[in-house]
Amino acid sequence: MLSGPLKLAFAGSFTFGFFCQHIYTFTLEMVLLFQLPLELLNYIADQLPSKALAQLCLTCHDLHMAILPTLYAHVQLSFRSHIKQLEYGLQVSPYLANTINQCTRKLTLVSRQSGTHWVANDVRFLLQITHRVESLHFHDFHVLMVEHVCQVASALPLLKHLEFRYCNLAAEVMPSSPIRNSHRPESQQGQGSTDALEQPKSDFSRTSYLTLVWTDFSSSAISTLLRHLPGLQVVDFGANHNRIYSANDSAIFSLSQYCPKVQVLHVGLQQVREQTLCETIRLYGSSLTCLDVKCDSVQTLKAVAAHAESLQELTVRAAGPGSYGDDMIHVLRQCKGLGKLEMVCWMLEDVPRCVWRAIEAVARRAKQSIRNRDNVDANWMYFLEDHVDRLHGSNSGGSQTSTSEDGSDRVQDLYSTSDSWNNTVPSSTVVRSRRRRDVGSIKKTVALSFEELSEIRKEVIPSPQSGH
Repeated sequence: MLSGPLKLAFAGSFTFGFFCQHIYTFTLEMVLLFQLPLELLNYIADQLPSKALAQLCLTCHDLHMAILPTLYAHVQLSFRSHIKQLEYGLQVSPYLANTINQCTRKLTLVSRQSGTHWVANDVRFLLQITHRVESLHFHDFHVLMVEHVCQVASALPLLKHLEFRYCNLAAEVMPSSPIRNSHRPESQQGQGSTDALEQPKSDFSRTSYLTLVWTDFSSSAISTLLRHLPGLQVVDFGANHNRIYSANDSAIFSLSQYCPKVQVLHVGLQQVREQTLCETIRLYGSSLTCLDVKCDSVQTLKAVAAHAESLQELTVRAAGPGSYGDDMIHVLRQCKGLGKLEMVCWMLEDVPRCVWRAIEAVARRAKQSIRNRDNVDANWMYFLEDHVDRLHGSNSGGSQTSTSEDGSDRVQDLYSTSDSWNNTVPSSTVVRSRRRRDVGSIKKTVALSFEELSEIRKEVIPSPQSGH
């Protein structure tokens, strides 16, 4: 038995030894980490969260120098104390200032305190060196003046993506917006209505991507913002709380007036008039390649078929009663380059029958290809069956027992993706249940791929030879 002092000495030596071993292991790992190529080290750093990167920067000087560019690729500021700390760091560390100047591509401003004047004032020092920022994000601003957004964005000459998330946009001055004239002749409406509008000198010359997620706005605020974004090509208007009457409809109207280059349009806003939406589709016409809109009636589908013939992706959300089947077939005839179609929340009877037949045909070919693959691997399957048979026989004392229940079933699980090995083509009910996602008791969402759309076109588009 050890006495008290000996026990303490033994425990202390054991603890010290464990600590030394831990330090040795850590040092060895750090040495191995430094031996990695710089590209591989940067890839590892890209997979780590910001908190882990910050901890790595505190381990040693070499790792600090290597990880710092990845850590500051995305700068997120929320509290004024953090802004002051960053400002002080830039003053005392020229290397940090150079790193932000060369590596920062994304800037996120989050409102954790009341007031928004700090957006243009307190961040001014940072905007002088972040000339390579391509993505600017505003989050959680209870009131965000569009004028302040313009002041920040004007200092970012390479800005491509502008995002507002959980914000409320407001404007200090009511902009002069064009008067809607639904009685203009069709010939005048179709000829670039944006040319007649006086476009302001834009501070967002390179900005092509706008995203709004649960962001409210007034009509004047959204008009002021869009007037400065004539180069938009991708627009994502997500759903919002819709607190201001007709503001959402004004957003779509202003978009069509001030942003003539839109190619990808997602409209999730509520209470947008169908007339405004159809007019927007008509104005953009063949320049649209991706469209995601709600469908209050067949007029929306008719506008798509008549003007958006270059669509490659289409998502239609049924929002009103009516029979859409024939008009959807017309869309498939006109949009020959359509490679992805999603019909969201459609009544079952509104889905054209040719859609179900196309899904079944593609599923039938997929099953046949699986069978062909299984035939190619038949020798390997026989080997597995024989191996399972022998294994089962050895476990049962050498008795010759049929392995149809064990061996063949296991081979089925390995090679067959259908319901059962000996089944024929799955029924239409089974195929439909696989291809649809329930969103209600009598409404479904149907997503069609390029292969299925090609199958539909074979049926709805007559071939040139059939005319002779």
